Amino acid sequence: MTSREFKYCFCPYDGLQLERPSGHADGVWAKCPQCGFVDYPNPKPCIGVIIEHAGRILLARRGEEPKRGMYDIPGGFVENGETVEAAVAREITEETSLQLVPAPAGASEPLRPGEFRYFASFPDEYGPHRTATVNLMFIAQAETDRFQAGSDVAELQWHSVDAVPTDLAFVHQQIAMQRFLGLYQGRADM
Repeated sequence: MTSREFKYCFCPYDGLQLERPSGHADGVWAKCPQCGFVDYPNPKPCIGVIIEHAGRILLARRGEEPKRGMYDIPGGFVENGETVEAAVAREITEETSLQLVPAPAGASEPLRPGEFRYFASFPDEYGPHRTATVNLMFIAQAETDRFQAGSDVAELQWHSVDAVPTDLAFVHQQIAMQRFLGLYQGRADM
């Protein structure tokens, strides 16, 4: 499913065929004429964390489809009822066993070991149905270079910032890593 496709043809609540308004300015939603359900093609929120330690970046090799075996920035989907900060802490612990906490709000000084902060966001698509995603990317300083790969990760590897692979699993990761490395070159600390 791309960002312009509908998930439903029929209302999931009363079974009536959804109507797509003609002449609507954005034309990207469908509505049930009886109960008012609207099928907005909203993207699924995801997080990714570029983890740095001593001039190296931690990357995963995907253990599951899609893109099994490719390099991946650790991260995943935000769960229902979860903040993005909680998703960062949960996903990174699940995938790497590393513990991260948010940097103080509004802080501009370099990250301390074990901290993360927001970096940028990127739209993308995920999986064989091309589900629309919005990927909130974070940067982090690891407290240690020791980790344990989670069950959905084939392996974890540290890469020198001068030799980070460019063939990352998803387009948003490639763009995020290029932007990060461009900023990193001019900074002594994160």
